[in-house]
Amino acid sequence: MRPGLVISGDLVAVGGIVLSLAGYLPPLAAIVAIVWYIIQIFESRTLQTILNRQRLRKLVLLRARAASLELLIRGTHSSVRELNEANVIHAAAIQKRQDIFDPHKEGNHSQ
Repeated sequence: MRPGLVISGDLVAVGGIVLSLAGYLPPLAAIVAIVWYIIQIFESRTLQTILNRQRLRKLVLLRARAASLELLIRGTHSSVRELNEANVIHAAAIQKRQDIFDPHKEGNHSQ
């Protein structure tokens, strides 16, 4: 969202809550203000970063599981070395995705 819209939305929301508590507006105004703040919290960079990390971990785990099932189907997973290589690739992929989506990491300009 645009910063001006957020600031004006915050001011209207705070005003709605205060006026609702004072009895000048119906409780519906306070409910609308609370919904506004819930949307703001959900769209915050911090929460989105947490959700993206969880989604990426799940995606990497699913890809690793699919790769191991593919090895099982092909019948080439018999050696422990191949399974260990798959685990190393899996761990590297998780680390790479965490580095990409870590907003606090130096040199990360994806935000």
